[in-house]
Amino acid sequence: MKLADPAERRATGISTMAQVMDESPPERPTLLEETIRDFGCAEIWSRPELDLRSRRWIAISAAATTGLADPVESYVRSAFKSGDITLAEMREGVLHFAIYQGWPLARVFDRIVTKVAAELGLEAETPALCDTRWDPEERYRGGVAAYTKIMTFAPPEQPAARRSVDPGHEKRTGMRAAVTAEAGGFEVVSLPDPSPGPDELVIRVAACGVCGSDLKARPFMPPGMVMGHEFGGEVVAVGTGTQGWREGTNVAVLPVVASPLGTVGACVSPGAGLQALVVSVVVEYWAADSLPAASYAVSASV
Repeated sequence: MKLADPAERRATGISTMAQVMDESPPERPTLLEETIRDFGCAEIWSRPELDLRSRRWIAISAAATTGLADPVESYVRSAFKSGDITLAEMREGVLHFAIYQGWPLARVFDRIVTKVAAELGLEAETPALCDTRWDPEERYRGGVAAYTKIMTFAPPEQPAARRSVDPGHEKRTGMRAAVTAEAGGFEVVSLPDPSPGPDELVIRVAACGVCGSDLKARPFMPPGMVMGHEFGGEVVAVGTGTQGWREGTNVAVLPVVASPLGTVGACVSPGAGLQALVVSVVVEYWAADSLPAASYAVSASV
């Protein structure tokens, strides 16, 4: 194409616009519409360095990031009608888009795809994310392998407690804990898994704050002590006779020790600087499921 020839350039733009946007420019286009036709469609979309299917994916993704229905619908419809992208592929594209641009925009994108597919009478079978129970460690290893292949370098190592998708309390043979050390610092050791007694819960610690009293008391703490009294987490085991609590509940813990008489005594229990600990149900509070893990400890100290 001779780009200097206005007539040929215009004809190429009109043809390309119909092919990639499923629409034709008006007879009397505005300056913007003329630019889209003669530059965007005639010059950019027509370049041979990228195939049309790849350019469709770029345009659809870029349009979807705006959250505006018109451009997305236009690009999606033309992609379906051309056969360059199938409905199953588009569904997969929406899922991939969600990871990078967020669920709200992805939901708008997904609804547009559903609307256009219904108008065109398209249907597609899409495989489930996973049709069997996920094993946390297997999932983690698979993620590391995929990340390394895609990014060409390994991801940061994640602690097992953070990457586990279920408490796995019954599978553990021990847990890690940060305890006071001889030299005045802390060391990570392995301690036995706790078991709940009557009216007790085992909490898997999600986050633990550092209180001013921790800093003041640290010089006087003997070696081997677990500190941390401002924390929150998830119930992973429920003691016999405990009413109103279930595994999987997010909780914030009141940082005191209550006696059977209702008085508050000195803290003789381990702190929350470990993976799980036993607490009495009288010092538990519900925590909203929508709170991030980092907020639990804050809730406990308020």
